[in-house]
Amino acid sequence: MIVEIFGPQGVDKTTFARALAAELTKQHQTVDPVLSHRPAERSPASPRKHSISAPTTAVAIRLTRPVVELLTMTLHPLAYRNDLSTTASLLKTLPPKNFLSSVRLSQYILRLSHSWHMASKANRVALFDQAFIQAVCSLALSHPSADETLIARALDIIPKPDLLIQLEAPPDILAARLHDRQRFQSPVERMLEVAPETNSEEHPIFEQLLGLLRKRGQTVTCINSSDLHSLDDAVRNVAEQIRSALPTLYRVPHMNWGNLSSKGLPHV
Repeated sequence: MIVEIFGPQGVDKTTFARALAAELTKQHQTVDPVLSHRPAERSPASPRKHSISAPTTAVAIRLTRPVVELLTMTLHPLAYRNDLSTTASLLKTLPPKNFLSSVRLSQYILRLSHSWHMASKANRVALFDQAFIQAVCSLALSHPSADETLIARALDIIPKPDLLIQLEAPPDILAARLHDRQRFQSPVERMLEVAPETNSEEHPIFEQLLGLLRKRGQTVTCINSSDLHSLDDAVRNVAEQIRSALPTLYRVPHMNWGNLSSKGLPHV
């Protein structure tokens, strides 16, 4: 079972994914969280402070992981032919406005497609804190003249999750969270992020995506992440929804934490 979360930057997708994974594990579910990697983000139990070497190490990991993964794919082209096809089709439908954006998004989508393919073959819950819907939003942001028709074509290309969750929050709360995030980032880390102003550009695209998904009959669970108490309730409700949909075979205590670098997805 594949669960995909999407939403604007600062909406706490990774935080929600971690909480949901923990709740599923408490309910004796087998879960593989595939989480984006951002150096400034810590797990809830981690102290919000840096050691001297922490920023350098985290940024190095963020920069080198995509290179290592892409080199591995290059050495085994036949094993990744479906991922290459998906990536090429998406970039042909919504080509980015410049070469740098094209490189960043193509390498991200290629690695995402492979992770998705592996997750689809596993007998456990795969929990993506950002995946293809987020990638379509990034492509639309980077495309000079993206419209509803092109976005709809992109949605026809991408694989469909078993459960799709949209997180949302008021603009002022998102702005405050992004400001707080930047306080714990080094100058180099900030260079790998996009400006918080991108949120205002994302909003209409997410509205279009939500409308198109519903037209296609895709059920989207919408959750407001602005209130912590309500978010806790939402985590329990979604976990119960997943538990009820799973066969008994999946219900084995296990957790395996994975990572996708968010460098290739600039607005996350």
